[in-house]
Amino acid sequence: MTTPPPDKASDQAGFDRHLWRLALVVVLGAIMTVLDTTIVNVALPTLGTDFDASLSTIQWVATGYTLALSMAIPLTGWSVQRFGARTMWLTSLVLFIGGSLLCGVAWSVPSLIAFRVLQGIGGGMLMPVGQTMLARAAGPAGWAG
Repeated sequence: MTTPPPDKASDQAGFDRHLWRLALVVVLGAIMTVLDTTIVNVALPTLGTDFDASLSTIQWVATGYTLALSMAIPLTGWSVQRFGARTMWLTSLVLFIGGSLLCGVAWSVPSLIAFRVLQGIGGGMLMPVGQTMLARAAGPAGWAG
């Protein structure tokens, strides 16, 4: 009895190491975006006080992020086909992290809202692009497990 080549052995034993690492990165990206969706709600009263803004104004910090996140998702398929999955993953990660950093140095409510929208655009693309990369890496045979 002969042993199968290493690539066949990894297929028979389950997902290979590369796929597991990719899945970990995608999951971490998804956790970041979901966490950012909800965590700012705790800070809204404090942000309103610090920026001397009404609750109806400061709520746009959370609303702007959520709207941008949901609007970016449908554009992801087109952008992955046009620019490639790796390019879009890196772009969305830069937008998300850059938006996060800019939110930390926001000087007014309008700037904070704009930076949260930027963060939401990046965050909205992270999960679908990551899922696309996972599906491509696993291939049709990878789903049979």
